[in-house]
Amino acid sequence: SRLMVADTVTEARQALMTAISSSVQESYSRSYPHLLRFHCLREIEDASDCLCPHNQGCVLFSSIADAASSQEPGGLSWDDRLDRVSSSGSAAIINVRLALAKLGEDPNLEGSLYLTVGKRARKSGLIHIAEKSL
Repeated sequence: SRLMVADTVTEARQALMTAISSSVQESYSRSYPHLLRFHCLREIEDASDCLCPHNQGCVLFSSIADAASSQEPGGLSWDDRLDRVSSSGSAAIINVRLALAKLGEDPNLEGSLYLTVGKRARKSGLIHIAEKSL
């Protein structure tokens, strides 16, 4: 249920706060992996509205794919979020999104995300990863 997701995300966020508190004092590069984990938690939290059964689907959108591609208020704006992180960070975020697409039983979104992985890997020169994502 949505309440269980919210409780779990809160617990995870608290654990991350402990981990990031020491690394943020040292350098940005040491804290960046923790910031990415916060970003992934936010993705899960945002998508929980569409995935939790007691809500009978998304409040504003018919599916997680519609919410992901929407620029409307309440939309997930997935493309914009990926543009704001490094190429290595985008891989972690896309993996979370793939898991969310599987939970949402949306094979079209899942396929689109695999293509996104391939495109980003190819642009970064990681041909072996690009091949596996296709």
